[in-house]
Amino acid sequence: MTELRLCDLVVRRDGTDRVRGVSLVVSPGELVVLLGPNGAGKTLTLRAGLGIEAAQAGTTLLGGKDTSRLSALQRARRVAYLPQSRPLAWPSRVEDLVALGRFAYGAAPGRLSEADSAAVEAALVACQIEALRHRRADTLSGGELARVHCARAFAAGAPLMVADEPVAALDPRHQFRVMDLFRTFVSKGGGALVVLHDIALAARFADRLIWMQAGQVVAAGSPEETLTAARLADIYGVRARVEGRSVEMLGFA
Repeated sequence: MTELRLCDLVVRRDGTDRVRGVSLVVSPGELVVLLGPNGAGKTLTLRAGLGIEAAQAGTTLLGGKDTSRLSALQRARRVAYLPQSRPLAWPSRVEDLVALGRFAYGAAPGRLSEADSAAVEAALVACQIEALRHRRADTLSGGELARVHCARAFAAGAPLMVADEPVAALDPRHQFRVMDLFRTFVSKGGGALVVLHDIALAARFADRLIWMQAGQVVAAGSPEETLTAARLADIYGVRARVEGRSVEMLGFA
């Protein structure tokens, strides 16, 4: 079983603890959404949890292995990571960018096995970008490029997905489409940890919500258990009307 487990994680930057004692678990078959205002420590939690950045204290395990001791190849076969910042170093074709998701299996553009080609094709279709396959990445809109990066992550076929704001720059239709892909992924036994800023979207799709504030986890549980008007006022400083998984933002608190 491939599970991501963080225990008492501490990440220090510039002499300040930006992540303080964070513990969380992401298991197969669940979609977990990480919420919190800008600067809450969400991205640092993801990066340190995957062993990409150093933590000053705590334990981070991926499939029972210390993430800091995994090679890039070992990590890529266990988890597909979609970072918040996705710079492009060269104007590659869309199909070749999606194929980069298969690098952990020895694939490279122009050198794909039958299984690699099938995974790339399935990701292109799922993210509705098959018509863009021959376009250069530097000719795409922000929303189109966001879907290309999502397709690259899904093409990896890893048992876990970790995505930092995967629906940023997407219109509402494609936001729902991408989140549907995550739901389908976990329904087939995968596990997903996703950072979102859209509370309504998180409430609609998540099995569990993990709320962060000032580098700490302040609440965790199902949307029904943790999504309240009082919590939104405390964490985001907004007034809201909450009924079950439905939320309506009303203004400043």
